[in-house]
Amino acid sequence: MEPSKATGTAIASLRQLRGLSLSECANLSELSVEQVSAVESGGGRVEWVAALARQYGLAAEDFDGALVKLNGDPLTTVFLFQSEAQSFDIEDLVPLERAMRAARLFAAFSPDVQAAGLRRRAFTAVAESGPLSADAARQGHALARKVRASLGLPEAPLGDLRLILEERFGIPVLVDSLQSPSLRAAAALDANRACAAVLLAANDISRQQNPWLARVYLAHELCHILFDPSTPGRVQIALDDRGEGRARGPYALREARARGFAAELLLPKEGLIALFKGQDPPSNLIEARTRVELASQHFQTPGEITIHHLSNMGFLDHDLKMNLLGHGFGAVGSDSTTLPACGALPLCLNDLPQVHPLWQPLSPAQPIPAYVTTAQRAAEETLRRDLERVIDAAIAKAKSGSFQEATVQLVGYIEAQLMGSQADQARAVFDAIDVKTLPPQVATSLGTLSQHYGALVDPARRRYVTRLLEVLPSFEGYDAARVAKLAARMR
Repeated sequence: MEPSKATGTAIASLRQLRGLSLSECANLSELSVEQVSAVESGGGRVEWVAALARQYGLAAEDFDGALVKLNGDPLTTVFLFQSEAQSFDIEDLVPLERAMRAARLFAAFSPDVQAAGLRRRAFTAVAESGPLSADAARQGHALARKVRASLGLPEAPLGDLRLILEERFGIPVLVDSLQSPSLRAAAALDANRACAAVLLAANDISRQQNPWLARVYLAHELCHILFDPSTPGRVQIALDDRGEGRARGPYALREARARGFAAELLLPKEGLIALFKGQDPPSNLIEARTRVELASQHFQTPGEITIHHLSNMGFLDHDLKMNLLGHGFGAVGSDSTTLPACGALPLCLNDLPQVHPLWQPLSPAQPIPAYVTTAQRAAEETLRRDLERVIDAAIAKAKSGSFQEATVQLVGYIEAQLMGSQADQARAVFDAIDVKTLPPQVATSLGTLSQHYGALVDPARRRYVTRLLEVLPSFEGYDAARVAKLAARMR
């Protein structure tokens, strides 16, 4: 990986994605600020470039001219995953940096950031089902129904999907020119699930021919943002390649889940039942085409996706599905989804005047602006409020005498955080609980049931048990002998 202008811009973009200052980057890579600045300006030495690449989980051999090969190494600081068939063009790190910048600007300046962050946090990341793609797709259907229920729209068409992502979940949507072959969309998620953005390729010919594909891409990326496991401390970017067929490799199930999620979010089964009003399944090709066109126009979904989902939901038999897929489909109708112009500020940021001066081209020597720190503080506040919400709800259940429900709420939240690779947030539960506010039945159950998490939640759980054992003797019925037995069970 020789020093060059393209490499320098890519390295600078990786630093901006991580929200690191030049001095922070220098400390992590054991280089000087001057050496980091030289590389980001397109110069420096080969060994300096290699040191910076290693910091982001890349190696010199991963670079091949203008392309960088990414393998989903879990240790990568800026983590990108994609189909095995695709090479990622290094120039696309710049629009991805812009997408992350938009997410942080929203987190720093939007008055809706806390509400939007809590809505995202209401959906916990979870590992994808398997071992078959059909298992993952069915999981995607179930997750989409949960999202629709939260929107209060179990069966109606969703309308402007860009508006839903931005207003309900605080996820800015951008459009930009991308150089990577077949890369049509990407989702970027900041450390600690702090903020997120979706990027659509402006030069996607398929979307230009069928604007309804934008709805599919946005729904697909929403699944990645809400439900894909991520690791605190790194930026995660999902690169969706739909030009080479089905995804292969370690993320095939994750892609199958996102496809199933998008189909059910856009074409809800309840909505299809209401639309067809108990009609018998079509018995011939003409009836089948009419049925597909009705659903496609009603929900604003491309024909091929509509055909597949109607078949998966039992509204279309396999032979008719295959017959329909072999024929072309008509032109789409009007599309309710609005998008910003290529390279423009996301529409949700247009009404924030303080944001406009910050929407500038990447400057390698530019220090990390203050809004990055503000966005990180907003994320920490969201995590704190999320914890308070869960603990307060458990306390309310316990006060009403529902001890088992209170315990299940707390244990369920901890398990959900661990399943989504959010161990820090799971440990934070134990540190945030005031053991004096919980009835001893709930407090001791939590200490006992959480034992099997072991090292995942320790030492926070051990601190919790220590505090609990100190206050238990103050509760009626908890004499020294009983406390000793409980201590043996919890330790």
